[in-house]
Amino acid sequence: MLKRNKFTKAGALLLMVATILSISLVSRWTKASETHTATHDTITTAVATDAHGAEHATAEHAEGEKKFNPGDMIFEHILDAHDWHLWGEGHSAVSIPLPVIVYSSQRGLACFMSSHFHHGHKTYNGYMLHKGPNEKKASIVAVNEMEETDAHAATINQEATAGLWDISITKNVVSLIISCIILLWIMLSVAKLYVQRKDMAPKGIQSLLEPVIIMIREDVAKASIGPKYEKFMPYLLTVFFFIFLSFIFRI
Repeated sequence: MLKRNKFTKAGALLLMVATILSISLVSRWTKASETHTATHDTITTAVATDAHGAEHATAEHAEGEKKFNPGDMIFEHILDAHDWHLWGEGHSAVSIPLPVIVYSSQRGLACFMSSHFHHGHKTYNGYMLHKGPNEKKASIVAVNEMEETDAHAATINQEATAGLWDISITKNVVSLIISCIILLWIMLSVAKLYVQRKDMAPKGIQSLLEPVIIMIREDVAKASIGPKYEKFMPYLLTVFFFIFLSFIFRI
């Protein structure tokens, strides 16, 4: 039988306090790490004797002085992209390449994997990833150089870029597809269990999702909609679990 799970205010308060303390500890650890890096780079600069060594140490010092920006890190993971970044930065970054599909009125249809861009450092087939000074994410633009070349040396073809349609399978598209597949599998499995185990205690994934379903029914649907809440339950449950799964696969 279904039983309503009640979340006490004390439990919610304890969860909030624990979250704040965890964020504070991570912030302090990051700040201490940056301070140590900056101090190490300063010493390296002082002991450099030749011109090349001094220039290299100064570059490392400047990199160490750059402060950690949590906003940039968050946007890097949640914004749309043509590959699925896992870890690392620059040339050492590890990511899953995704299909690039672009159509140009001048050049026609082009399909290739995003790994040809080498994390935005190379052009391929007359295209490259470009991020403007005020842009958070890189977009595909057409370049004049049809052969593979360094991205910083390429020149943008404004006319071809204006007529460019990017219909690539990006990170957002892949995460939506994965979320839909998992959502269908979970809900169909739970519905089948309810039919097979009618009037019996929940089992497996059914017992995991039942408290969440009851919470949405009692604390959201009934409280906000009223007596006619039942016809809105499928929609509310679909939206809740779809957003939850999409959030997980965007991290």
